[in-house]
Amino acid sequence: MRPLFSNSAYFHRIVRTKRFNSRDACKAAGDSVKMDTAMGLSIGYVSLPVQQLGWTSNLSFIQAKKEQLSLNYIRLDGNLAYALNEKFYFKGGLNGTKIIGKEGESLKTGYDLQVGVGYQVDSTIFELGYSSTHFLTELPGFGMTVSALELGVSATF
Repeated sequence: MRPLFSNSAYFHRIVRTKRFNSRDACKAAGDSVKMDTAMGLSIGYVSLPVQQLGWTSNLSFIQAKKEQLSLNYIRLDGNLAYALNEKFYFKGGLNGTKIIGKEGESLKTGYDLQVGVGYQVDSTIFELGYSSTHFLTELPGFGMTVSALELGVSATF
């Protein structure tokens, strides 16, 4: 098991959704926003035994911006992982995310999943992943989904 510190770039897409009784109505009503920039910092633990089931866990602070819109959120994730060898691994798991600040006041904590693949060089890990989080709101029938392609560089110590 190794402590992990990570600096990541995120490519976010935020989709506001409304729940309807028909798929066609939902498709017509939904719209999306692609964020211009998103960066994050994480700290976590990894256990990646070669050719055995391992795990990873991270606590992340992420900031996404587009013009005047800025979203700050905290995400806790836990993953099962499998290392093919000492260099390559795959992971997948669940996350819980809370948007902080006034933008998140009407949103409940979001839950969803993420998957990723990593490559380790000495004490540095390069990781490419995809995450998605769905938030419910205080208003019945409305929600928001945040999805992101993530590129991370981590240092173990």
